[in-house]
Amino acid sequence: VQYIAYFSISGENKISIYQMDPETGDLSLLSHVTVDGTPAPLVVDSEQAYLYAGLRSTEQIAVFEINQSDGQLTQIGQTKIQSNSCYITLDQSDNFLLSAYYGAGCVSVHQIGNDKLVVADPISWIETAEHAHCVMTDPTNRYAFVPHTVEPNMICQ
Repeated sequence: VQYIAYFSISGENKISIYQMDPETGDLSLLSHVTVDGTPAPLVVDSEQAYLYAGLRSTEQIAVFEINQSDGQLTQIGQTKIQSNSCYITLDQSDNFLLSAYYGAGCVSVHQIGNDKLVVADPISWIETAEHAHCVMTDPTNRYAFVPHTVEPNMICQ
């Protein structure tokens, strides 16, 4: 079993790929992938076949196919979104990408197409409150939770 870690290097517009030694936890650099913008949030699908990267400076989501033998990334596309996401995740079915927008105080849901790319127009765009910091679904995929880093103490349905 191979252990691969992906890191956003925002200041250099790249994603770094490391291999982890399972006994010591030591990381060894394998390579870098240059991206068209400042990468920040990353998420890998449940099959570990695709990596999604939020590119904050260009307000895009880049999609990479993961080589199953060595963990290398090949970009297959990118999609312009409505703002710069600080957090992205996939729902439990890997059919939808959920994004939190810290500055905009919003969350969105985008469909994942059959080609694994993010569909540009969101299915849902919800204004929450300032500083939406994260979004994730519960194990049943029925509920989404959005914490904030400022005052609001609320539950929205």
